[in-house]
Amino acid sequence: MKPTLAIIEAHPALREVWQMYFCIQPEFEVVVAAESMEELVAMLLDGGRKPHLILVDGSYLRPVYGEDLSLLRKLAPQAGLVLMQEVQSTVTPLANVSEHLNKHTSPPVIKQTLLRMSTSSGAASAAMRAR
Repeated sequence: MKPTLAIIEAHPALREVWQMYFCIQPEFEVVVAAESMEELVAMLLDGGRKPHLILVDGSYLRPVYGEDLSLLRKLAPQAGLVLMQEVQSTVTPLANVSEHLNKHTSPPVIKQTLLRMSTSSGAASAAMRAR
């Protein structure tokens, strides 16, 4: 069973590129490409499929970000989170985030990071065993 992926990206063109790229990858199934964390949370609250991996737009680094992540963790506790930032941050890595990548990282490199995460003893493997 292939891992499911959620994409949270505020910029429509970039969201579309990532969604198109990952939809044609046989290793993944994209369950949602959302504009905001709130949109993903609403989908999960409405009974949507829980993703194994989530690409998160780094522009969500705001005061309520921790609250958003906590709620997301309650709704999809198995999900591995990859924070896509505009520039490499010198800030201490955030708890609950599995990986930090530059937003301009090429899709094949992002894919390899997600594959590594999904085959590790991490979130996606546990989630797939639980199904």
